[in-house]
Amino acid sequence: MTKLVMTMLARDEVDIIAANLDFHLENGVAHAVVIDNGSIDGTREILAEYARKRPVTLMDEFGQDFDQSAWMTKAAIVARDDHKADWILHNDADEFWFNPEGALTKSLDETSADILLCQRLNMLCPREEVSRGPWIRQCVYRVAVPFETSVPDDPLSDPLPCPYFYRRLPPKVLTRTDGLVEVRQGNHDVRFSRDTVEAPSPIRIFHYPIRSIDQLRSKIENGGRSYERNEKLPIRAGWHWRRWYRMLQTEDIGAILADALPSLQAATRDLADGTLVEDRRMLAMLDTLKA
Repeated sequence: MTKLVMTMLARDEVDIIAANLDFHLENGVAHAVVIDNGSIDGTREILAEYARKRPVTLMDEFGQDFDQSAWMTKAAIVARDDHKADWILHNDADEFWFNPEGALTKSLDETSADILLCQRLNMLCPREEVSRGPWIRQCVYRVAVPFETSVPDDPLSDPLPCPYFYRRLPPKVLTRTDGLVEVRQGNHDVRFSRDTVEAPSPIRIFHYPIRSIDQLRSKIENGGRSYERNEKLPIRAGWHWRRWYRMLQTEDIGAILADALPSLQAATRDLADGTLVEDRRMLAMLDTLKA
């Protein structure tokens, strides 16, 4: 029987971490290996409770340079060697992986590929409605066909052609463990010691990047500072966090919201013409999980 283990790096995700673990452990994930990166908002305490009661391994990483590749590679090795994973789901705390055909393991049992490419659905709300209610009930819209735009020439200051979360973001990967050598920055790619086969997957990732103003500010401060400290990464790695960290220093959170999300007026127009669609599938699934 295929064993799927989830790895995750978390920092100050108290509003979403329990829902994330509950959802994936109920949908095919046999074990979770979670690295806490110095959380101060209660996230680590929640993770410690899960580690006592559920199939969760908690690891600590106190580095402040967001060396995500090294940390997630370490977690992947623990998943493979200690927990005998056949496949690894390389996750973030704000992402919920959903297979419309059944359990997450169903796709794994039916593929001969080594790497499954899973597209993300950026779940959002108009910027005026951020923090006006629970994130899962506010963030019920997504772009029907994400915009194909390139990284700006000057990613820190050039204007964007559309709200950031209207853009098509790179897919994430589900990978076999046999021959896995490295998880690369961002969880978008991996390196193997052997030839591999990639394939698209029906799995979709519901991505909730902006859930409240306080959460967004904390994410930018943590991410922006960490990327500034990491001298190994090119400027385009994590460019939107670098961009918003600079904006936070020179403008205010409203400017960042305007960079990332549509206005209420624009969202109303985009819903009317089909650019945006309403998608309550994850809301319904999380409500069922609570029932």
